Amino acid sequence: MEGDQMNNSEVQKPLVDEVIYPDIEPGIINRALIESSYLKDVHRGEGRRLHQLEPVVLEKIRTLRLEFNNILRIDHLWILPNLTKLCLNCNKIETIENIDMLTNLKDLNLSFNFIEKIENLDTLVNLEVLSLFNNKIEAIENI
Repeated sequence: MEGDQMNNSEVQKPLVDEVIYPDIEPGIINRALIESSYLKDVHRGEGRRLHQLEPVVLEKIRTLRLEFNNILRIDHLWILPNLTKLCLNCNKIETIENIDMLTNLKDLNLSFNFIEKIENLDTLVNLEVLSLFNNKIEAIENI
């Protein structure tokens, strides 16, 4: 009986592995992902269809939710100069990078990733909320 319990606990996957969609290839944030996530989050139904006929005005995006996208690396966010809230929780991000130009950012969620070091946040002078719950953090730098 004790051996059975031991095998069951050894087989259990970490919560983050259960939450992330295994059929999505790990990737990097790009313009197409940003635009599709923005359209999904902001507009619903007929409003979404009509909005897709017009180009996305990146300067107007204030909030971006990129949860559960199997994101491995942060990139291309320089195209969002007015972003104030960024949700990148529940991905596979290992390094906090390429966000130094987001000086308007007030809320950053990087929970449920694989981040080992808190770094590259020193230029985010307006940051009020930083969520790093359930990562693999071993070092803190430049806060």
